This record gives sequence, C-alpha cells and structure tokens, in this order.
Amino acid sequence: MAGSYGEMVDQMFRDDPQMSDYQRGILERAKRDGAISVHDYEDAWSRYKQCMVDLGHVHTRLAKFPNGVYYPKEWGQEDMENLAKTTADDKACLEKYVVDVRDVYGVQVGNPGLWANQDDAIAD
Repeated sequence: MAGSYGEMVDQMFRDDPQMSDYQRGILERAKRDGAISVHDYEDAWSRYKQCMVDLGHVHTRLAKFPNGVYYPKEWGQEDMENLAKTTADDKACLEKYVVDVRDVYGVQVGNPGLWANQDDAIAD
C-alpha cells in the first residue's frame, strides 16, 4: 500500500486536497508519530456524532468492534423517514471529521504491515 504511514498520509493529502483542517491535523500528527492515537481516533468519532446531533439526528448511535474500530450503527425513526437529508448529513459529518482518519486508522489496526495483498496481510 505504501512504504510507511507517512507515505500513505502524503498520498491521502494529494488525493483529497479538500480534506478538513481537523482531519489534516490528526494525520499530520500520525505522520510525525507513526500512528493515529486512540484519543484522536475516538475524538474524530465523537465530533462526527455531535455533528449529527447538531443537525437534528439525536438518535445516531455508534458501534465499536473489539479492535476499537467504530462505525455508525443506527439512526432514529424520524431520521429514516427523511433518509435523503440523513444520508446527506451523514456524508457531510463523515467528510468533515472522520473519513480520512477512519481509513488510516483502519489500516493501522487491520493491516499494520501495509500489505497491498489482503491474503499477505491476513497471514502477517
């Protein structure tokens, strides 16, 4: 995938020039420190959830896998009734706080050797 997390982060900066300053800050620290901290990762998801609440989605719930990876689990009934708005708000909040951080953290947890071939990553 890349020779290092720093290279992977640099590629993300090139691929997403519109990346939010918030995520850019986390990824700059990850590049410097060699990994995204659990604190930064959890803060990103906390901000995502607050973003959704601020947009009126008070029943947004997150699930957490045993390896610490989060994902949006459910929305409330009223959110499902206006799915177009909920989906647009979800996308906006993810793009502002989570999407790039999530991708790097997922690789950090699930593929620390940065293997391009998933079979090699599983074996590692």
